[in-house]
Amino acid sequence: MFRKLAVSAVHIRPVDLVKGLFLCLAWKNPIKKFERELSGLFHSKYCFTTGSAGAAFWVILKTLSDVSDKKEVIIPGYTYGALAGVIRKLGLKTVCCDVSPDSFDFNRRSLVRLIKKDTLCVVAVHAFGLPCDLKPLQDMAGDKGIYLVEDFTHASGSYYHEDKVGSSGDLGFTGFHTDCNFSTYSGGCVVTGNAQLAGAVSREVNNLKSRNSLYVFKVFMKLMMLAFLLKPVIYRWFPFSEGCLNGREEKETSLKKYTGFQASIGILMLKSALDANIRRLFNGTFLLERLKGNKSVRVPGLPVYSRAVFNLLPVVFNDSGMKEEAKRQLAGRGIESADKCLSLLKPLPNSKEFNQKLLALPVHEYVSEEDINIMVEVIDGLNAD
Repeated sequence: MFRKLAVSAVHIRPVDLVKGLFLCLAWKNPIKKFERELSGLFHSKYCFTTGSAGAAFWVILKTLSDVSDKKEVIIPGYTYGALAGVIRKLGLKTVCCDVSPDSFDFNRRSLVRLIKKDTLCVVAVHAFGLPCDLKPLQDMAGDKGIYLVEDFTHASGSYYHEDKVGSSGDLGFTGFHTDCNFSTYSGGCVVTGNAQLAGAVSREVNNLKSRNSLYVFKVFMKLMMLAFLLKPVIYRWFPFSEGCLNGREEKETSLKKYTGFQASIGILMLKSALDANIRRLFNGTFLLERLKGNKSVRVPGLPVYSRAVFNLLPVVFNDSGMKEEAKRQLAGRGIESADKCLSLLKPLPNSKEFNQKLLALPVHEYVSEEDINIMVEVIDGLNAD
């Protein structure tokens, strides 16, 4: 075995990191420049960067709770655990909705029953890069007078109909952590097309605390390490656990501002990130099609006219033992997979099943056709057994 494939990886060019150090000093306001780039990329009129995805979600909930006395926030029962932490931090109530066994999105019948007079917002989580079916959510939110928030932290670049995910709700947020489709080690942003909400978001972002120069040095060094260590031929020599060297710890707790250095390298790396998204789209779609009809697993169905820039490809096995065996065999052939990338927030029927039987497969740009063949071969072999 001459290579080992990380379950999550982003392409980082060392030359961009070095250039970024100089450009953050040369450019008058690299953060505003980066926000303008992101506005165009995400098809949103307003964009505001933050120090983490968690800070972006915090800003959104703080903005909405300032204009409404409602307290309930509806999120999937099987989702990113940091969401519930941010909701608690603001003194709001987390309401968990079960997921659909087919789309991996909200279970619509469950969602309708959960919406009440005290519902502040519904958070559509585009988990794994899979676009949620947003039109029913938009109609439901509009009829009930509640806000629709999009979490596209792991779906940057995905489309729902003709719109980029993140641009269809009242507010949206994403992250730039190293397990995201695009990374500056940490960071995030809030997007919206609503001028009134944008003004309130801007005020909250300005109240976040600034980073110090030591943090900038930390980001530079970790990104430089990641630029080399995540390459499959090098990664095999370093027994890192899943998530090593990434900015995950920033998601939940850090209410800080974004840095000019990260904005500078973000501008430089956007082009390569767009190229990487094409590869994610191809790899994820190819693997999804290869696994359709396989009796060992259930794969997600995508909304009509959507396009998924996959972060990972989730598959649900017939039983947890089969999932563990697949993970073991894939690891033996140099391919990492993940079964703890989401959290079970409430033991609802479908959410509980996903928590026990779901395995997420890598589809990033370091994934080769040979890697995809191995993943399909392993899962086919389980069916044969």
